[in-house]
Amino acid sequence: MTNLSQRIVTGLGKRLRSSFSQRLLFLHIPKCGGTSIVHAMGACYGPRSMDPSQFYLDAAAVFETARLFDQHFQQISEKLLLYAMAQKQCRFITGHFFFSEKAHSRFGDQWQTVTVLRDPVARWFSQYYFNRYKHERHYKTDADLEAYIDSQEGIGAGRTLLNVLEGSGRDWGGDPQQGVRRATANLEKISLVGILENLEQFKTRFRERYGTNLKIGTLRKSPVSGDQGRARVSGAILEKVRHICRYDSQIYQHALRIASTNGL
Repeated sequence: MTNLSQRIVTGLGKRLRSSFSQRLLFLHIPKCGGTSIVHAMGACYGPRSMDPSQFYLDAAAVFETARLFDQHFQQISEKLLLYAMAQKQCRFITGHFFFSEKAHSRFGDQWQTVTVLRDPVARWFSQYYFNRYKHERHYKTDADLEAYIDSQEGIGAGRTLLNVLEGSGRDWGGDPQQGVRRATANLEKISLVGILENLEQFKTRFRERYGTNLKIGTLRKSPVSGDQGRARVSGAILEKVRHICRYDSQIYQHALRIASTNGL
């Protein structure tokens, strides 16, 4: 590329880039409407392809890296999170990260963390149907609903909020109830907590806090929504899923209380 071409591209990038400069980490919890919210938040900073200030975690690449190093996804993703936060030009980070106490302690005065949660039972059904009918093999399941409920994957899906929000302090063999206490304590450290079922409230809080509007569309929609999935099943299956999601439900109730007071 010639010097003139380089100057044109650089100048175009600067013109397209937004003046919005708040440093935000969006903690993307699976099947909580995050893809649509990520798209809206990223747009605040300008076109992604021309903006080096945006860092998007590639979950499939992290899984492959973790496999090669014989480490857990959480270990690799936390290192990448700290790396991105340490970059001077970085302004927006997102991906399926776990809550990181190291990141909060070291960069909490420079970065604001935002997340959105969803009713755990609806989230569980949405995740199942999305993974059941998607085309790519990453995290795809071929199990029917009854088999999935009893599988390690199905049980784990009911503890997604627990796993993500307990984060780097997670005791994988410990008492889940203690994990709930750690997760709810970490929720209190998050700058803005939203609820998928009340996105208008989240957008209002975001505008009040950061001075910009979010235009949230609908992306990566499951073939069967969480509410539709719940309505299709028997009472016995629904009760079983509620039991699987019991710890996440406690965390979600705490998030509802936080979301109602964020920004007030």
